[in-house]
Amino acid sequence: MTEMNEAVNLPDASVKKFLHPLDVAEARGLYLRGWWFARLHSVPVVVAIGAVVWVATSNLFATLAASVGSLAIGWLSSRWLTARAWDYIPRKRQLNGGAGRWKVIAAAIDAAAIVVIAAVVIVSIQSAAPNPGVVAFVTGSGIGVVLVQAQELFTGWKHGAEYFETAKRLILFAAVVVATAAVALVGVGTVWGVWTIGTVAMGAATVIAAQIIFWLASTTLHRGKLA
Repeated sequence: MTEMNEAVNLPDASVKKFLHPLDVAEARGLYLRGWWFARLHSVPVVVAIGAVVWVATSNLFATLAASVGSLAIGWLSSRWLTARAWDYIPRKRQLNGGAGRWKVIAAAIDAAAIVVIAAVVIVSIQSAAPNPGVVAFVTGSGIGVVLVQAQELFTGWKHGAEYFETAKRLILFAAVVVATAAVALVGVGTVWGVWTIGTVAMGAATVIAAQIIFWLASTTLHRGKLA
């Protein structure tokens, strides 16, 4: 991580030893802008964007372009802005964690995205010509998110995650379970059949693959900072 050359007034170490960018006036704006961009590459938001574009256009290319574009712009922008915010704090004083309230707000945004996904799919099912592919793919995506969140919830519980982190994961997990179940139930008798299994699996695999890529990228960047 590049150290900032300009002088920044940090709280005295005897008063507050470890700091988060939200504690530093010069870094706060950068961190929050990075936080908002990070919402663009969260899995629920990416899936919601893809679902809306697919239903609106019935165009697979447009759907992939919207989803991948959101993922790329959000990830690159958030990483750069967040890294610049952390540059204001010497590495030895950087707080591991923090911003708990913002984690819960992020979970609420993700939960809203999940509601959008469910609403789009239900509207599609209720329309004159429901698209089985949309229903199956989004349901599979929901299952993929449930699996990802269940894994993160278990890992957090195993390692004693802080209160805000656990609350965030529970909010998102509950929202995904409810939305996915609602979509699946609405599709009973109108969409489901043996022919949709492959599409459901593709939706789940897409989400899981995206999350694995994100985990690998995050791990690589973290190791790079420690090197």
